[in-house]
Amino acid sequence: MSVLDALWEDRDVRFDVSSQQMKTRPGEVLIDCLDSIEDTKGNNGDRGRLLVTNLRILWHSLALPRVNLSVGYNCILTITTRTANSKLRGQTEALYILTKCNSTRFEFIFTNLVPGSPRLFTSVIAVHRAYETSKMYRDFKLRSALIQNKQLRLLPQEHVYDKINGVWNLSSDQGNLGTFFVTNVRIVWHANMNDSFNVSIPYLQIRSIKIRDSKFGLALVIESSQQSGGYVLGFKIDPVEKLQASVKEINSLHKVYSASPIFGVDYKMEEKPQSLEALTVEQIQDDVEIDSDDHPDAFVLDNVASEWVGLPPLPSARCLFGLGEADDKIYVVAGKDLQTEASLDSVLCYDPATSKWNEVKKLPIKVYGHNVVSHKGMIYCLGGKTDDKKCTNRVFIYNPKKGDWKDMPPMKIPRSMFGVAIHKGKIVIAGGVTEDGLSSSVEAFDLTTNKWEAMTEFPQERSSISLVSLAGSLYAISGFAMIQLDSQEFAPTEVNDIWKYEDDKKEWAGMLKEIRYASGASCLATRLNLFKLSKL
Repeated sequence: MSVLDALWEDRDVRFDVSSQQMKTRPGEVLIDCLDSIEDTKGNNGDRGRLLVTNLRILWHSLALPRVNLSVGYNCILTITTRTANSKLRGQTEALYILTKCNSTRFEFIFTNLVPGSPRLFTSVIAVHRAYETSKMYRDFKLRSALIQNKQLRLLPQEHVYDKINGVWNLSSDQGNLGTFFVTNVRIVWHANMNDSFNVSIPYLQIRSIKIRDSKFGLALVIESSQQSGGYVLGFKIDPVEKLQASVKEINSLHKVYSASPIFGVDYKMEEKPQSLEALTVEQIQDDVEIDSDDHPDAFVLDNVASEWVGLPPLPSARCLFGLGEADDKIYVVAGKDLQTEASLDSVLCYDPATSKWNEVKKLPIKVYGHNVVSHKGMIYCLGGKTDDKKCTNRVFIYNPKKGDWKDMPPMKIPRSMFGVAIHKGKIVIAGGVTEDGLSSSVEAFDLTTNKWEAMTEFPQERSSISLVSLAGSLYAISGFAMIQLDSQEFAPTEVNDIWKYEDDKKEWAGMLKEIRYASGASCLATRLNLFKLSKL
């Protein structure tokens, strides 16, 4: 697991956290400590202490330390000053912070109870600015201004440990020859023929560094964090001895970084504050049970009221799962556990009659990146990747009345991250990721004859296509494809277009080149009440 996948301090807003979560994590540094700060918005009249670190702002009540909050800099939208009414100081200038976390906005107002002191404003604003201007330490970057005169433009706390020539980037079929810069905070690759074709991979974002077999032979494979998009990057280094030495060096530097991360937020106070542990009062645990107040992570659209209604949270957070429905119940099928990253075979069912999630019969295999489609009271699970990260062509059908999964004839091509739809009595699948890369193949399973048949290939190899069958026509919408850029290089790019399959001609026809404002969208077939659209 990458450091980033475990890091929450700078990218979350939390209230009344434990004393352990109030302590600094590795790499987190206390920059300033301000006593006599009032949380005017949430705890007006309560004197507290404000702690400014390189990742977040913490505040806790001096009278009751368990009353506290943690605000990560990555959640902050704006920081301004405005007049506020403080119970302890009256009407005075206060620090106003607007944040957004998990689609929820929070407003904070802090008042310095020490008259005439601007330190609250200067510290918080300056440290937040230092965080915003140091994202190169923490963010995965493509095609940035990294190289100048064939040399890496170093960050303030960065040191180059090695420069590796003759490194092939395997993102395209022909490969691109370039150079590695290995530093104490990141790995940077750039193409020798085009400095602007580059990638910066901070150690913070790296989940794994391994040698794997590829169609080009043994290669260095770097897998990035889920938060950065879960990229898998391949690099070819010859000879094998040089490859092994490079992997050993990078793994060693990654291990050192993970033990003591460098987040790049460089701001020093003239007066050095005490450690956060010394300032944080140990909290006494109450002998009470507190119910979870997590935000819902599932929602349903009320067609009558034209409003989204939150459902109870899933028993465990997961991603890359399939979603089906039968008999007015919702089924969440397999996927990956967000905390452990383990593949899942569990299937959860939401019953609106009881407003509860229950676990039903498990899928016969653990799988993620698959697809699920529902038809006539049955749920079909197709393809995906198994524990060994290999694509599977297995297909299963779930009968909710019998409560069991059964094997069906397998797909012709094992694949994951593909589009699926029920169209004219057939399960149609298109595109996706196969063992050879992106695919343009299309196949259909006839629910009457129980046989798979090949269909006309999609005009472009792509993954994550949305297939929609509406009013007797089949549409393919958006996805990811390898697109040639102005530099003549190919890079994975999101496309926002619409294609229609013409059944009579057995061919795909382009309908719309670009859907504006549709980046990252999912599509479904539905009919809406036009008189209520303004409420959505």
